[in-house]
Order: sequence, then C-alpha cells, then structure tokens
Amino acid sequence: QGEHRYVRENQHLGKIKVTGLRGKTDDPMSGSCEVRFTYDMNGILEVDVTVLHSGKKFNALIEERPGHLSKEQIEKIIKKLKPLKVSLRDKLPNRARIERAVCLYEELNGAFRVHLDELLMQFEAALDVEDIEAVAWTGKALDQFLETYYGSERDRSQQVNVEVDKKSVDEDEKEVSGPWLPNDDGDGKT
Repeated sequence: QGEHRYVRENQHLGKIKVTGLRGKTDDPMSGSCEVRFTYDMNGILEVDVTVLHSGKKFNALIEERPGHLSKEQIEKIIKKLKPLKVSLRDKLPNRARIERAVCLYEELNGAFRVHLDELLMQFEAALDVEDIEAVAWTGKALDQFLETYYGSERDRSQQVNVEVDKKSVDEDEKEVSGPWLPNDDGDGKT
C-alpha cells in the first residue's frame, strides 16, 4: 500500500500466487495478466488477477484487521463491491463508441483513417489503464471526430424520424416527393 515509486518503500499487505503465465512463445499475451483491486472502507481489499492468454482467474482477499469482520460481513461487503468491478472498457457507452469508430474506420481512407486510428488508440489506451479523466477527454475527442461523420445522437434520432416519415409518404401516396430528394425541383415530380 502506498504511492512510493519503489515497491519496497510501500507497506506490504499480502500475497497472491499466480500460475500459468507462460503460454505459447508466439502468443503476444503470454506472460501478461490483468489485475484489479477493489477495496472497501472497512479495510477489505479484494485482488482479482486474470491471466490473459488462458483466461485463468485468481483471487485473494486481504483484511486490514484480520478477524475484525465476520465471514457474513465480508461476504456482504464483497457483494456490494461486485458492481464496481465493471471495467471502463465494458461499460456500454464506451463499447458503443468503439464499435462506431471501428465501423467508420472501415469506410475511411488516407489521412482521415490515420487520424481516427490515433484517436481510437488513445481512447483504448486510457481504457486499458482505467484512467477515468483520460477516458473522458479521449472519448470526447473521439466523439467529436465521429460526429463530423455521423452527427450527434440527437441528429441521428431526428434522421430516423425523417426516414420513417418518408416511408409513410411512400406507402400512402405511392409518389415520392419532398425536399430530401436531390433532384426535387419543387413540382412534386422526380
């Protein structure tokens, strides 16, 4: 525990044994793991480790004052902490933002594609380290770029309403007219 640059200068709280870090030599995830710390004001620290190449999970529970809380109290605390364990990457707005960017990436080329790729890499890097502030500002930059192509959420919902209106005109009148058609000269004929 602590913020010192050197591990030896921080307070030792406990240990967790992680096995199976060695994977195939050509696997880029070999030797990598994801570690999540979840803590409670009652002195409970839960450590979750996932070995990335295998998906194998390890868990340790560290109490600041062992024996101070009953097993039932600890289970209740862990249950309350569970919703906090959702990573920023897995939150719906962030997943949707990435999907929109990936779809647009496939449509772009040249400098626009390179710029989108840079924005997406910055956003994903912020997600990887769970930096809330960096996720906010890189997400905003990515949203601004996406809005130049897709428009805002509000614009998209209005666009859907216009398309529904156009379809109902098609079905009711069997003649399509309106200002949304590129060749419409105002006489109602296309």
